[in-house]
Amino acid sequence: MRPIDLHIHTRASHATDSADAMLSAALGRDVAVLGFSEHVPRPAAFAYPNDYRDRLAKAFPVYVAEVEQLKATAPATTRVLLGAEFDYFPGYEEHIALEMARWNLDYAIGSVHFLENWGFDFTARDWRDLDEAVLFEDYAKYFGLLRQMAESGLFHIAAHLDLIKIFSIEPFTAWAATDTARTLFERVLAAMARAGVALEISSAGLRKPCREIYPCAPIMRLAREAGLEVSFASDAHCVRDVARDFKDILAYARSFGFSRCVWFDRGKPVQVPF
Repeated sequence: MRPIDLHIHTRASHATDSADAMLSAALGRDVAVLGFSEHVPRPAAFAYPNDYRDRLAKAFPVYVAEVEQLKATAPATTRVLLGAEFDYFPGYEEHIALEMARWNLDYAIGSVHFLENWGFDFTARDWRDLDEAVLFEDYAKYFGLLRQMAESGLFHIAAHLDLIKIFSIEPFTAWAATDTARTLFERVLAAMARAGVALEISSAGLRKPCREIYPCAPIMRLAREAGLEVSFASDAHCVRDVARDFKDILAYARSFGFSRCVWFDRGKPVQVPF
């Protein structure tokens, strides 16, 4: 199967390369479908200690125009899609919907990077002194937010579903084996199934401190039982990461019984067997 990569960032946010450069890398790797999914500027209340929000607010319309141009001029062998990644915050659903309506997107990715005002994926230092009880509470809060995100009905794809493990893989793995975690996983996946949200399988975790694919095996098994569709992603922030480790995530999906993935054409899923 030729690679399909639906999670690509550009220098409009915190990536290093242009949309054109990302497409060139994709062409060199025989990517069949390349989905750009730049971050949409977050509400001002949610910021990392070093944030790119203001720059992104100015650059996002330029990003849209650049990707629209690439959609029109890319070789017929590679389909280019215009997507966006939205941070989900409870109570901001109307804000997110209004932002979505501004752009002619092929699809919208939903993700959770914040627990209240804490951008939990910014630095490992934030996690070093947390005891097990606090860690387990944070994991539960995170999956509660993911359930709300799925129930909002706003998104086509849920990104890196267990991102919360990024800096605490050992305690997360222990927690993921508990009955509490299984129940939370089941609730999130059931909400995704009801809303028609695809589960992203991402190689990005292999390049992060957790050193494993998103999402973990317990989630993958339950997702297969729930009948979810899956999409593939590199979450690339530079040209060398476009479609990176695609064979690994494809084999990973197959190992849990998945036999097709989806991409989105103006919000409508297109199924691709593998």
